Amino acid sequence: MRELIRKWQNTIQKVAGLGGDTQFFVDDVASIVEVEEIEKSLQITLPKEFREALLTLSKEVNLYWKLPYDKTLPEPLEDIVDGELKWDIHELVELNEGYPLKGMIVFSLLSLGDRLAIDVTHRPGAVVYWMDGDEEAVYLADTFAIYLETITALHFVNVDDLGHENFMGEARLSLHTPYSKAWMEWFEYPLPQKAESEIEQLLAMVLRYGGKGKGDSSILHNIPKEELFEAMTNRLIRGDKYEQVVLSRVLVKLFGSDAAKWIRSLWQEETSIHIHIRSYLTAKCLPHAEGLLLVLTFLEQQNLDGSEVFYHLQHFHSPLIVEWMEDKVKLPVDGWAALFARCNPEWSVMKKWMYMERHHSDILLHTFRYMMEEGRLHITGLPEKEVFIAFWTNYKENGKWKRKFHMIDEIIYGVNRFYEDVKGMNNESNRDI
Repeated sequence: MRELIRKWQNTIQKVAGLGGDTQFFVDDVASIVEVEEIEKSLQITLPKEFREALLTLSKEVNLYWKLPYDKTLPEPLEDIVDGELKWDIHELVELNEGYPLKGMIVFSLLSLGDRLAIDVTHRPGAVVYWMDGDEEAVYLADTFAIYLETITALHFVNVDDLGHENFMGEARLSLHTPYSKAWMEWFEYPLPQKAESEIEQLLAMVLRYGGKGKGDSSILHNIPKEELFEAMTNRLIRGDKYEQVVLSRVLVKLFGSDAAKWIRSLWQEETSIHIHIRSYLTAKCLPHAEGLLLVLTFLEQQNLDGSEVFYHLQHFHSPLIVEWMEDKVKLPVDGWAALFARCNPEWSVMKKWMYMERHHSDILLHTFRYMMEEGRLHITGLPEKEVFIAFWTNYKENGKWKRKFHMIDEIIYGVNRFYEDVKGMNNESNRDI
């Protein structure tokens, strides 16, 4: 069944090459626990081949393509405009609640409101197409596996009320009708120019959708790793910053520490990789101590403000950075406070900063404000709540810098957030690369 995914990718690539809209999402396989929970909710054992597809192919598939408006198909194919294939294990219960398809398990709700279902009574295992408002279903295939093979070969063209009969032969979906043959011949005819390789086309799709949704990195999973790595790093080197941001996220997700050797090379020679991207890749793919040393050594040679330093160090989340910052920080606080908050700071160090220079205390107060605004509330060694409040109350009266009391009041007023949210803090985001 896994070969089907490669065929789906080929279909999506072809439409993208024609300039059409596409969507490609294939999730991981379902666990046996997930399947059994759904069966318990439905009070039925799922049809064998559909169950097997959930367990060995994917628990959620969402494929869609639409030809560009200026693409006119020859007769008799002029009514074909789009195609889709989808199911989602988590929607099965909702799809089958209160719907009058007796003896059927609905597994897909199509864009026009029609349904695909599997017969569990009259012709067990057969896949049927139920048009919204019709009284009878149209049988498409004897089994779910046959349906998948057939609809994949037809490039999951929408078999709707505009023309499902054109694809039917001997009371089932067929590849051998004149219409089916004409459609496959048209679709599979090579593009006039194939300037890009298959990998380049897939990377272009990832970039088009920002590595999410329709361009999720899952579309790259079937490409040999060495080929993919070479193509991605080459594209990274010659891409603009947006392309580097997107592809660096995907590179981290797919290769992780396997990319370490290449990333080290970025520090040894001139590179077109943006310095923020280089620091991000270093934090994500190199051993922590090695990566942090590389970036700190680089920063020691620069004259950067807090915002720039933040972009380089934000992904390390290390208390060592706070120690390094002590003799580097300066006003304005922008960047320094946000970085402090991301470094899993220790309470003892935070108290110390309040009694250092004025700019240290200013940065520390803004760190607390940032934590509360952004939900990054992790403090190592946080004392009992009463001790925490007492520290700030006492500081207002006896602290080194008797100023910005309104910010201290904000901390005291929001104290419960640090104690209620401490278990769900520090959610990493790549949005600041």
